[in-house]
Amino acid sequence: MTHGEFIEMRETYFKDKLKAGKSKSEDTLKATVNLRLSKIIAFFKWLQVKGIINENRAIDIKFKDKRSDNDKRGTFTNEQCHRILDLIHAGFSCNNSKRRTYGDDGESLVQQLIVLGMFTGARIAELQDLAKEDFLCDANGAPKGIYIHGAVKNSASERLIPLGDFPKWFKLDLSLFRTCRNEDYKYFTKDTLGKEVNKTIKKIIPEALEDNLTFHSFRHSFETRASKYENINTTHIDQITGHAFKDTGRKIY
Repeated sequence: MTHGEFIEMRETYFKDKLKAGKSKSEDTLKATVNLRLSKIIAFFKWLQVKGIINENRAIDIKFKDKRSDNDKRGTFTNEQCHRILDLIHAGFSCNNSKRRTYGDDGESLVQQLIVLGMFTGARIAELQDLAKEDFLCDANGAPKGIYIHGAVKNSASERLIPLGDFPKWFKLDLSLFRTCRNEDYKYFTKDTLGKEVNKTIKKIIPEALEDNLTFHSFRHSFETRASKYENINTTHIDQITGHAFKDTGRKIY
């Protein structure tokens, strides 16, 4: 197929679905079409990598995102992620009045959640709900995975996320987490923990506020990084991040 034929296929599919009333808005339908196209793009990229085709013409065939900057969900750049890690490693302190409320351990928990979010793509609601019993550890007690109980957004949210490739200096401190899930939250309440995490992110890198970056932006950054590995496809990414099949929420930024 030529590039033009891919575009023609996209337009025909979009118009057929729009005519059938499959979506309440054109933007939502375009997001759905783009999700289908991402699978086609991945397939033809694989064909090219394997040497089955010489040229991949399934490039730049998605609908362009015409939303305003304020409407777009932000994503952290690799440089910003490295800067966040460097500042946490250097002993960054949010140094505000809230710290007197939750103390050094509470601040450490917030920083642990930030690093976990960056390296797992998990939702803040999933990570803040973790207890010690949700961490799978090896014989030496080192955490190797976390069990997400699900029910946060869809049935696919329940999953096991492998842990690895953290910076050498970073160590998970399980003492900061509740022992079991029926215990009260430590240092924070369920409603305030996520808010404090986002406040800390904005303290670490002030441009986060202006660039519309939140903890959820780590999820988008993780998905984008994962998509660049040749042996990882969209299905693998969905399984790790807990997206339901045909979920239009996941995008590559």
